[in-house]
Amino acid sequence: MEVTILGIVITLANQKGGVAKTTTGLALARILSEKGYKILTINLDPQRNLDAALGYAVSRRDLQTPSLFHVLTGKTELKQIIKHGEFCDIAPASNQMYGFSMPEGLTKADYEQNKDNPEKLLELVHERFSAKYQAQMNYKYTHIIEEQIKTVINDYDFIIVDTNPSLSLLTMNGLNAASMGYVLVPAYAEETSREAILELHDTLFALNSNQIKPIKIIGILMTKYVSNTRAARRYEKYLTKMADKMGTVLFKTKIRRSISVTEYIEAKTDLLNYDPKGNASLDYRAFGEEFLSRLSELEGKHFG
Repeated sequence: MEVTILGIVITLANQKGGVAKTTTGLALARILSEKGYKILTINLDPQRNLDAALGYAVSRRDLQTPSLFHVLTGKTELKQIIKHGEFCDIAPASNQMYGFSMPEGLTKADYEQNKDNPEKLLELVHERFSAKYQAQMNYKYTHIIEEQIKTVINDYDFIIVDTNPSLSLLTMNGLNAASMGYVLVPAYAEETSREAILELHDTLFALNSNQIKPIKIIGILMTKYVSNTRAARRYEKYLTKMADKMGTVLFKTKIRRSISVTEYIEAKTDLLNYDPKGNASLDYRAFGEEFLSRLSELEGKHFG
C-alpha cells in the first residue's frame, strides 16, 4: 500500500515571548507522531529551548556544529543538519542566529575591489540602494527557510516551525514558510499578548499582499489559562473577536497553567513525557484532537 506524505507546514508564531510556542510545538509533534505521522521540527528561536528539550541543543560556544545558522547563511543545506529524535526529526538552532541579518548594501570588499574605479563604485552604490535591489534582497533573505523546506517536504507529514518572540528575519522566514500550511497562534490572557496578536495580524496582512498563496491561520490557542477569572473571560471574548477578524477560530480547548511547563526543558524531554497526567498535558491531548478536526475541515479530508 502506497503511503501518502502530507507535507504540511505549521508555524507557531506570536511576537510576544512566554506564550508557550515551544511547549505547544513539542506537544503537537509528539501527539502527531503517536498517530503515525512523520514529523520534522525546525527551530528558528536562538534561545534553543526546543532543541534542549529534545536533547540536541547546540551549545552557546559551539560555532562548528551545523545548525540553521549555517543554512540561513548559505553554508549548508537543511537536509544536512537534520537530527533524528525519539518522536520527531530536528533541525536545530544556534545562538549565532541572533546576528542573522541581510548584508550591507555596499560591503568593504565591494569598496576595496572598486576603489580605483569611481564610476563603477558609484554605479554599484546606485544599484545596491535602489528600491528594486532592496526588494530582491528582502525577498531572498525572508524566504530561505521556505525554499529549504521544499527540498525535504516530501519526507514529512508535518513540519513544525518554532519562531522567536520578535519581528525579525527569522520570524519572517517562519511565516513565509507557512504558505505551505498554516500559522498556529498561542496566546494568553494578558494585554501584551493581545498587542502582539494585533502586530502579527498587521504583519500577515503585509506579507499576504505579496504572496501568491496567502498565509492562513489555523487558529488561536489560549495557553496558561486560569479559569473563573475576569481577565480570562475578558480576553477569551476579545480573542474570539480577533480570530473572526483574522479569518480563523479560537480553539475551544484551553491549556491550563501548570508548573510543569517551567520544568520539562531542564529534564531534557517534552511536557507530555515529563508530566503525562498533568492538567496541561491532558489539555494538549484534547487540543491535538481539535487541531486535527480543524485541519480536516480546512483541507477537506479526514485527519485522525
